[in-house]
Amino acid sequence: MMKELKKQLPPETPLTMTSLASWCTGDAWFNDFPVDEAVPMAFQMGADDEKIKNFLRNGNDWNEPLCRGSYGISVDDPLGVELKPNRRVYYFSNSAWKRPRSRQDPLILQTASSNSPCTVLSRRLFR
Repeated sequence: MMKELKKQLPPETPLTMTSLASWCTGDAWFNDFPVDEAVPMAFQMGADDEKIKNFLRNGNDWNEPLCRGSYGISVDDPLGVELKPNRRVYYFSNSAWKRPRSRQDPLILQTASSNSPCTVLSRRLFR
């Protein structure tokens, strides 16, 4: 499926996929996929939850190179570990995202790794 999708995209268009966090720590069965990035979903990890959190708390990085550019975290399930700098962070939620009350109101998301909010301006998201 991924190979067919990549063929249909313009050559300059990157292809990103989500991946289970466990795939990024060792179960790298997807490393031959034609993707530019795999976003590790570091939330709702089930039986691997504490194992992966401890792996990250100990300063380890994702073993799979495709996973080293980003984190997928949930606003509903704090990761509680410090994220590596200079990575994209994709936010996921169990419930629907809501529009700010007005175009001037920013949408505030609390990051899982710190107490400082990540502000995304609503005028960029909701045009």
